[in-house]
Amino acid sequence: MKIKYLIIISIILVVYGIGLYFIIQESNQCDTHVTLTDGETYDCRGVHSFDSGISRIKLCDGTSVEVPTIRIKSIITERDLIKSY
Repeated sequence: MKIKYLIIISIILVVYGIGLYFIIQESNQCDTHVTLTDGETYDCRGVHSFDSGISRIKLCDGTSVEVPTIRIKSIITERDLIKSY
């Protein structure tokens, strides 16, 4: 009986670990390109906008840059490029 529960728990942990691995890999991709209105560009992992009017750009090296959201001209991801073809 204990072995049966141990096997079930082990399977659940392995599946959870594999799922977590793929989620982490997805979030670590550096596939977003941000262009600001002044022509400045950033390659980054993602952009988060807040109600305060500030956007946080998470750069590929792990640092973040905060800019007013109104200064962002475009945000393009690799997925957007793939869809356009």
